[in-house]
Amino acid sequence: TMGVVERIREIGVLRAIGMSRRQAMRMVVVEASLLGIVGVILGSLAGLGAGAALLQLAGGLPHPGGLPWLPIGVAAILGLVLPALASIYPALAAARISIVSSLYFD
Repeated sequence: TMGVVERIREIGVLRAIGMSRRQAMRMVVVEASLLGIVGVILGSLAGLGAGAALLQLAGGLPHPGGLPWLPIGVAAILGLVLPALASIYPALAAARISIVSSLYFD
């Protein structure tokens, strides 16, 4: 996906047609959060599938202990929180750029 710097012109156009600075910031943070959600889901499925496949190749476990819920939960929380936190600064920067200069940004 494109980062905030590559989308400055798009954000400028949206602001020119009436989007507020707060809405522009919210848009960037929500998009990052959605990417985090998709990453958590796909990463969890891929990790659980790879783990199951490796266990089968290794002959399985004599006494299956279930899923490791704590590491899965910690990874899911980090995968949801970190993208949102990491997008706050670029969202602030995008919202602060003047509409006129963003339309001529190259």
